Amino acid sequence: NKSQQRFNQFGLTGCLTIYKSVIHDTSFNVTDGGCEDSINILNSAGDGVVMEVINAHSDAIDFDYSSISLKQLDVINAGNDCFDVSGGEYRINYAFLRDCQDKGISIGEKSNLVAGEVLIGQANIAISAKDLSKVKVDTLNVDGVNICVEVKRKKQEFGGAHLVIDELKCSSTNDIDNHSKFEGIQQ
Repeated sequence: NKSQQRFNQFGLTGCLTIYKSVIHDTSFNVTDGGCEDSINILNSAGDGVVMEVINAHSDAIDFDYSSISLKQLDVINAGNDCFDVSGGEYRINYAFLRDCQDKGISIGEKSNLVAGEVLIGQANIAISAKDLSKVKVDTLNVDGVNICVEVKRKKQEFGGAHLVIDELKCSSTNDIDNHSKFEGIQQ
């Protein structure tokens, strides 16, 4: 029931929640997730992971306080963020994100994210780096967004963020606050 509380009886938000686990060379495919997060990974580690989420009610994928390396990330149609991470170390080799109602990628709360090739289409904000996060993207190709990149301090207890993009293809604007830093060549 989508109108009920966002958490289950254990305080978890994922249709699929992975907690304090190690995942290696694993693939996930979730369709029509009706929860706050279609996939939520907490306090876990992993590498060689492939994820595909289609038609997420709210956030498609949410990682918290983990260390995860994704080989491939595909999200089509998320009611909120396509990919949301906080408090951890994350790597993405390749990402294709489309029809994200809010952010394509949201990085917050002292996270470190390194990404190779990222393609984002139809989102409010392509990438949002916040709250002492450090983000490095090799190639970001964006189409149909209101804001290409947002780099800011959102929460009082944190400082600004730092975002570096080697090659940015996006014709929309950027939103960088005075606490944060953006380095990139926009084409």
